[in-house]
Amino acid sequence: MRNSVVIITFLLIFSGLVLQGQNYEIKIKVKNHPNDTLIVAHHFAEKQYVADTLITDKKGNALFKGNDNTRPGLYLLMFPSKKYFEFILDEPSFSLEVDTTDFVNTLNFSGSTENSLMYKDLNYLNKSKPRTDSLVKWRDSLDKKNPLVNTYNEELKKIQEDINTYRKSLITANPGLLYTALLKSLFEPTPLPIDTTLSDDENYILRMNNMHVHFLDDIDLKDERLLRTPVLYRSLEKYLDHYTFQDPDSLIKCADELIAKTEGTVENQKYILSYLLNKYANSKIMGQDAIYVHIADNYYAKGKTPWVDSTNLYKITNGAKRMRNSLLGKTAKNLILPDRYGVMHNMYDLKNDYVILWFWDPDCGHCKKATPKLVEAYDTLKTMYDVTIYSVATENEEDKWLKYLDENNFPWVNVADLEYKSRFRDDYDITGTPRLFILDKNKKIIAKKIGPEQVTNFMANYLKMEEKKKKDRDKTGTKTKGLPPKKNN
Repeated sequence: MRNSVVIITFLLIFSGLVLQGQNYEIKIKVKNHPNDTLIVAHHFAEKQYVADTLITDKKGNALFKGNDNTRPGLYLLMFPSKKYFEFILDEPSFSLEVDTTDFVNTLNFSGSTENSLMYKDLNYLNKSKPRTDSLVKWRDSLDKKNPLVNTYNEELKKIQEDINTYRKSLITANPGLLYTALLKSLFEPTPLPIDTTLSDDENYILRMNNMHVHFLDDIDLKDERLLRTPVLYRSLEKYLDHYTFQDPDSLIKCADELIAKTEGTVENQKYILSYLLNKYANSKIMGQDAIYVHIADNYYAKGKTPWVDSTNLYKITNGAKRMRNSLLGKTAKNLILPDRYGVMHNMYDLKNDYVILWFWDPDCGHCKKATPKLVEAYDTLKTMYDVTIYSVATENEEDKWLKYLDENNFPWVNVADLEYKSRFRDDYDITGTPRLFILDKNKKIIAKKIGPEQVTNFMANYLKMEEKKKKDRDKTGTKTKGLPPKKNN
């Protein structure tokens, strides 16, 4: 049996409060497309949503008229053939003309500074594309030691530098435009040079911190127009996943900073809060549920999200309540449960250096596949560490439980709560099985929600990390946990 945290969709989050938009009137003329359908859609984060469906007249004319809910952003004009092109909606009125037989060369805008600038830039890029494609193809066909590889790379670098110079000139000459904001997001901070007096780890941490501090310098988190483009979502994903340390404390601090940067812009703050809540609701990285709990406790539970209805507010805050007791670093709640003979087993009485807490269900298909892997892992682990397993059957079907134990003869403590007297479902957020936790000798949770096949590697890496932390304890400013994957800067 599996579970999933309820994810609050962006559309649901935004349905509670509608800000007044601006009326728009876009005249559209499409050659070779009479009496046919056009779909106007807009980006929102990583997805696209339909804004309107239009029907052209016999001459291919159509009119897109926005309403009070129409917001500025990057839009798409889509055709039944699945072809489409993008345009910027941030001016009250303009016209566009295109021929379906040749989008690239016939698309023309009148009365739109934004779109004229965007397609001027895109046409500039298209001129260098054939040469760039050829250089990449030639380079990739060669052995890396071939001197021509460097020659091709140098020319590619020069092309990119020319593009960057051109785009920076557009940004300088056109402040305040949405397309200018989009261009700014493409320029990432220049990584710090390698300091040869420092170790690889120290260089990596120093460069990481610099990227983290400056990555969002040119992205205005209060610019509502960016919500209806892919830019804000992509930038936040890269910022959080690649340029922020992945331990919960660092991510919580970062989340608070992002939310604070949207103060005074209702729509952007709504987006940032819902984005962060969704991102960490079902994060695959162990321990990041702490970010979900922090956001739910400090923003949703404190009345700072008036757009969320009472039903969904309860789901969010109750989900955090269930997660809270079993976060990494928390002392695990004690379990005192009977075995098949009625003998009570107190988990806190186990004096081993490590306790694997295993929640399972005899009827659970995933459990039947995972439990034999736990047996295999345990056979290895007990020869290397002082470890035992406290195994809890989560359901109350005694016959099935006893039959499974008879057939498998598990070499560890096997208990069950057949009368539902224990609070283990709430204390450990058991909404599905199997679930595995690893506790240290003080019963502090050091791992959770990993598979049995991962336990051996986790223990080896955990002990290495603990040893490294001891060695680094006296080195101020050194961070040894939560590093994102190293990137080639």
